[in-house]
Amino acid sequence: MAAANRCPVCGSAKVRVESPERWEYAHCGLTGVMLEGAGVVLTDCPACAETTTLVRNEAQLQQVIGLSLVLGGPGLTGEELRYLRNLCGISQDDLARQIGRSRRETIADWEARGTHPVFRAPFDELNLRIVLMSLFRSHVIEAEYCCLSPRHVALFDESAASLIARLDELLEPHAPHGPLSVRRATPNGEWAPGGRAA
Repeated sequence: MAAANRCPVCGSAKVRVESPERWEYAHCGLTGVMLEGAGVVLTDCPACAETTTLVRNEAQLQQVIGLSLVLGGPGLTGEELRYLRNLCGISQDDLARQIGRSRRETIADWEARGTHPVFRAPFDELNLRIVLMSLFRSHVIEAEYCCLSPRHVALFDESAASLIARLDELLEPHAPHGPLSVRRATPNGEWAPGGRAA
């Protein structure tokens, strides 16, 4: 391990060390990921003409990026899908099978969309997002190498539980029903959804 304020390549003490407050993390394969808060150390050495970059706690950073993507809103892009699939360590073929697609090429086509959304409508993304959340839990959170903090895991669990509760409500089988009722809910005449008569 190189001494502080020494070049990690040649060992020279004549180095310029910088820790920027904002730095674009292009190394992760995603467009526009900005790191904030001096978590990066740049070392520039005039002696050997090498510039090195150290990202502090990079393993956790990569998992937190995945957490942000898997819990993010609709509009997952091709490069974000590729990032999550690689983070979970599964092949395009495995992901295709998990979401009920018969062809690996489907995933390859989606990932090839780069910075463009995979789907046009948010509803179309729902099945993929649920599978990705499940894979993130089993391949990242429950993995031996999980670097996420208990706070990160609690955020994931809370978001996943909220989604599951909402899906259960939407998919709950109902008995045959009568007409839909809509009622006036407030004195100012605002309408509110009621329900269906039995």
